[in-house]
Amino acid sequence: MKKLLIILASILSLFPVYSDGAVASTSWIASYMDLAGIDDVTVIAPSSLRHPPEYELKPSDVATLMDADLFCYGGYEGMMKTIGDNITSPDRIDLKVNTGNSIENIKKETEKIAEVAGTEVRLDEYIAFIGKAREKVASSPIKDMKVLCHKMQLPLATDLGLDVVGTFGPASPSAEEILSAVNGDYDIIIDNVHNPVASPIAEVTDAEVVIWRNFPESTGHGALLEMVKGNVENLFAIL
Repeated sequence: MKKLLIILASILSLFPVYSDGAVASTSWIASYMDLAGIDDVTVIAPSSLRHPPEYELKPSDVATLMDADLFCYGGYEGMMKTIGDNITSPDRIDLKVNTGNSIENIKKETEKIAEVAGTEVRLDEYIAFIGKAREKVASSPIKDMKVLCHKMQLPLATDLGLDVVGTFGPASPSAEEILSAVNGDYDIIIDNVHNPVASPIAEVTDAEVVIWRNFPESTGHGALLEMVKGNVENLFAIL
């Protein structure tokens, strides 16, 4: 009987629960699903938006959600208030995904998605790139530069080995935070393109401002890696 159950489990693993109905709330969530081994993810919020979580559902989105087999979301999206208990389906699995671009978190969350979807994570290329980028930082003048980092970009900055000595955001900086930045003698300010609030600080310091993304501009395979490559390029452009 035990052998039969093992065989049945193996057969079922060939038919992922999401079939062709994998849906993500945003491109950031979709990029995690991609790394979890899921192809052809439908994304609700357009990736062209500056702040995708603000997207409001359209009637066509409701139909997409009702037909979905797997819906992954971050929990902070405005659409989740609308979805709530109103747009549910007994055939859909809803899975909350914690976003934060550290290897530790990405590994944990993609494994969680893959377990539900019956897929295998594909993180090798992403992890390898972060390792090379960290080595590049360590062998460049950037390694000695003091960084003031937007809190939403802190996980990646930490993975790259940057000397983050202060954070700000996501709210606009207070007068005290601006004064602290003046006295902090920072070399680099990393702001968040989706919620940029560093301008008041940049105006009173000589630090180089670097703009990073969290939500990929595309939704295809390798989207998160391409976005992070762009972030790293923006960092080294200050040299």
